[in-house]
This record gives sequence, C-alpha cells and structure tokens, in this order.
Amino acid sequence: MKKWYEKLFDNYGLQYDNENFVQGTPGECDFIETEIGFNRKARILDIGCGTGMTRIPLI
Repeated sequence: MKKWYEKLFDNYGLQYDNENFVQGTPGECDFIETEIGFNRKARILDIGCGTGMTRIPLI
C-alpha cells in the first residue's frame, strides 16, 4: 500500500504547470533573458529538475 505522500505526488507533474505559483513563469523568463543578455544562439545548461517550465521558453 502506498504512503500518503506517494499518493499525493502520483502524476503531480501533470498538474504542476497549472498551479498558481507557476503562473509568473513567462515574466520570469523575460527577466532571465534581460539579466543575462540572452542570445538565442547561445546554449543554456539544463540541470534537469522540474517540468521544464522555465527551460522550454528559453530554447
């Protein structure tokens, strides 16, 4: 039998991007691009955590 926290996080990735705290992601990506003087020809190292909500708009 699964523990409560295992049940809680089953398929959580599918709903994560709809949570209120991620709704500012487009603005955060704009901020990152401005702060680092982002060049779309450059590469960004993705550490590989989360759902890719920040990485995807930056590629």
